[in-house]
Amino acid sequence: MHRRGFNAYMHGMVRFSNVRNKNNRRYKRVSNVRKAVNIICFILGIAIIIAVLAMGLAQMFIVGALFFFGVACVPLFMSIGKNMVMHETEIAANQKRAEQDLNFSVKKAMTGFFLMFTPLYVLMLGCFFIPVEDAWIVPYIPLFVFTLISVLLSAHTVEMLDFSMKKYKVVHTLLFIGIIVFGLLARGYFIFPYLNAQ
Repeated sequence: MHRRGFNAYMHGMVRFSNVRNKNNRRYKRVSNVRKAVNIICFILGIAIIIAVLAMGLAQMFIVGALFFFGVACVPLFMSIGKNMVMHETEIAANQKRAEQDLNFSVKKAMTGFFLMFTPLYVLMLGCFFIPVEDAWIVPYIPLFVFTLISVLLSAHTVEMLDFSMKKYKVVHTLLFIGIIVFGLLARGYFIFPYLNAQ
């Protein structure tokens, strides 16, 4: 590798390591007000749990807790996936800048893409199982738009990692089509008969 390429590579790697370095992150001291709010919310949460158990609503509480846990996992998984993809993309960008052969973890990058998009597609499919007539369209439209925007905004990482853009588009197109076809079939064969039986 010629000197200019080596310097570009080292500059990129140093910049990346500095950005990711915990010593370069800003940490603000937690204010007393925030501590007090956290303590109050914690006490209220414990009180609500005790009240629910005392009223014999444990089953409803568990169902609700699982639901909110599942909802909370969506941004968590997406954030983890995004960080994995961006980490490998940064490595690939530095290697390209230094005119080196690409040498990054394909497995981590693919896992990152999986974690980024799977929660969104699962939520889109879940919309079709809402047991109310035509109610599925209300959450489906914003989820569809958000997922489509996410796919478009992530396309540059696919190019940077030298993955096949054609396969990327085909996979997402098939997922969009497959979800709506399977979802409509599920409503026709399961949800509508259930609603008519009520």
